[in-house]
Amino acid sequence: MDWKNAALWFENARDVSKEQGFVTMECNLCSMLGSAIWQTVRCSEAVEPHRRALRVAQSVREDDASHDRASLEQAALRGLVEALCQRDGHCEEAEALVTRLREVGGNTADCQLWNHYLRGVVQMQRQNFQAAAEAFRAAVAVAEKHPAVLQDPNSAGALKSAKVNLKHCGVGAGGAPPRSTIVRMVEKARVSRDWAGVLRWESRLEDLLTLSEAGHPTLIESFAVANLNQGHFAKAASLFQRLVQLLGKLECFAEQGADMCLVGECFVRLDDAQGAGTWYQKARKLGEKHGCYAVECSASLGLGRIEFYIHNRMPEAEELLRHALSVLDFVEGQDETLERDIKHELAKVLLQTDRYEEAGPLIQRLCELAERAGADPFNMVVTLQLAVRFQVRMGDVEQAAKEMQALEDAFTRVPEGVQKASCKLLLERARSRFQ
Repeated sequence: MDWKNAALWFENARDVSKEQGFVTMECNLCSMLGSAIWQTVRCSEAVEPHRRALRVAQSVREDDASHDRASLEQAALRGLVEALCQRDGHCEEAEALVTRLREVGGNTADCQLWNHYLRGVVQMQRQNFQAAAEAFRAAVAVAEKHPAVLQDPNSAGALKSAKVNLKHCGVGAGGAPPRSTIVRMVEKARVSRDWAGVLRWESRLEDLLTLSEAGHPTLIESFAVANLNQGHFAKAASLFQRLVQLLGKLECFAEQGADMCLVGECFVRLDDAQGAGTWYQKARKLGEKHGCYAVECSASLGLGRIEFYIHNRMPEAEELLRHALSVLDFVEGQDETLERDIKHELAKVLLQTDRYEEAGPLIQRLCELAERAGADPFNMVVTLQLAVRFQVRMGDVEQAAKEMQALEDAFTRVPEGVQKASCKLLLERARSRFQ
């Protein structure tokens, strides 16, 4: 299922339901939106729709016979607890919500199953695996005693998750799962992009690496990528450098070069332009030496960005970006992300130096790439902001107005979160230029 598009439809339907005063539908769509966002592995952004579902449910008067407040509140509480348990530092709130769920649902078999299951989820987040295992066993026992509860697909799903989690709670030394189980949990968390779930086990990294099946660079890479995505750039840089050394010994040059570029990215985020440039230069030389064109291309892009954004040296930036673009032709099996990034930066350099006619074909290609990328709203905003700037500078007011309208429409589809804040800045710049 295309969860990204599903989330957009749920969001639009939720807004319509609110406008029409359909409380039950609005509440259900908020929960569905949260679940869809969670499926797109943006776990941190899934909390707010579930919070909104709970607010809507609790706004229903208890004597309002037209709405089943108890059922709406229970569904909202279940979704919110699961969403909170995907983020660190929310266990106490999640535990209080489980208590509230028990108060609202009473002592029905369905409510018992959910209470035990969610209590187990909270205990897993706390890394109290013995208590989690007991809670999951209790959930399974309720389902075995009252099989009718499984007629509800949501309750059947909770039971299935309880059984899966029960296997992960196989208790080893010190009340923690065996190392082999932890490795599987880390792999699962990485696949689902649950970075908090990966970092939960970072303190065990050295111990996990002693397992023969865990000694592969993939395990170190999981923690490095998780740290990068969570904003722990110094730690991520350290782990990627460790990977660079290990992959060099294994003569995995393409992977080694890619991780060199990631070290460079970490140093950029740490405002260390010199350190970033050093690592990008290493990656570029490695790519040239071993014919790793994707590495050479990415490293040249990184160096070009440093010259453009940090040193404000346009000729040097343009030379590096054009080199990256020429190497791109030799990259096999690449998606269009690299092409988009290079052409976007080169177009900005050309606009900055008032070479609009040269920038035109690049911007046109960027618009094509944005549409082919499934109309991802974030990419559309980034691209259309550049297109508005170009059309305004060229004096084509009519085309600029069309691009501006498309930009406004794309912005409304960007989900709430960090990307929304970035897009708002781009939108405001485009508006100021257009006016």
